Amino acid sequence: MAESSSARKKNVELSRNKPDGKEKSSSSAAPSGSLKTVLNQSDWKDMLLMILGSIGSLADGSAMALIGCTIRVVKDSLE
Repeated sequence: MAESSSARKKNVELSRNKPDGKEKSSSSAAPSGSLKTVLNQSDWKDMLLMILGSIGSLADGSAMALIGCTIRVVKDSLE
């Protein structure tokens, strides 16, 4: 038998309740992909990898600008 929409809503509300019967407030729980959650769950290896990845992405992004400047200088010197 199909559940009515009100019965489904009630089941969803019950599943969101804390064991003591109070509803969870959505503002107190951090979203699953937030930076705060990621940093709270990471250990020193994860932090090291995130730092190295950030440095690598900055180097990769600045490399394109440096290549452009180098090509411009070389092109200007040939003229």
